[in-house]
Amino acid sequence: MRADLTATIDRNELEVLEKIRSVDAVAKNRSTSMYGNIVALSESPIKEGRLYVGTDSGLIQVTDDGGAARLPV
Repeated sequence: MRADLTATIDRNELEVLEKIRSVDAVAKNRSTSMYGNIVALSESPIKEGRLYVGTDSGLIQVTDDGGAARLPV
């Protein structure tokens, strides 16, 4: 089981326009977070206990037991 539901991406290591931008770049780390965030959480209307979690790092996590286990999709 993973302790973090996101991909734990360090945005300071990602290329933007084919270059890794410094932390001094305009609005860098002010308008975006340093690491991934959960941006969506939804309960299944069909199956009790099924939860969906979406992150801004592109992952979707699904659990069928109300969150006791986390399984990457």
